[in-house]
Amino acid sequence: MSRAWRLLPLGALTVALFWAASAGATTFLPPSIAFQVAASRVSPSEVVVYFRPAPGYVIYKRRVSVRSVTPGIEIRVSLPRGVWHSLPAVAPQEVYLTSTPVTATVLGARSRPFTLEVRLQGCALAGLCYPPETRLLVVPAAS
Repeated sequence: MSRAWRLLPLGALTVALFWAASAGATTFLPPSIAFQVAASRVSPSEVVVYFRPAPGYVIYKRRVSVRSVTPGIEIRVSLPRGVWHSLPAVAPQEVYLTSTPVTATVLGARSRPFTLEVRLQGCALAGLCYPPETRLLVVPAAS
């Protein structure tokens, strides 16, 4: 994919944020604050990924995915239930409204550190939907 196409969602978000601010509307948070994600290793075979939408924001369950990008390490994830919620001009969808832990089972070389690729998308309840995001999280070696 060309660089221009990869930057298009960021440009659209920038325009939307500028338009909302100039119209005297709600000030929206940057995605890194609106949708926080962290990972914690709880045992050699288990990692918990925390999805934390800020108050007034939701993360779409169907837009969440977690996978290992480290060769030799795979994970199995089962997403917990969310709550059904409707936003203006969007069909009802299952979302995460509060901090949601997602447990992942680690398969493969469990004792070494590895990197997770986390994909997500969410919206502000005030009506702004953000483009999909991909984040990388480093999970430390098991102790």
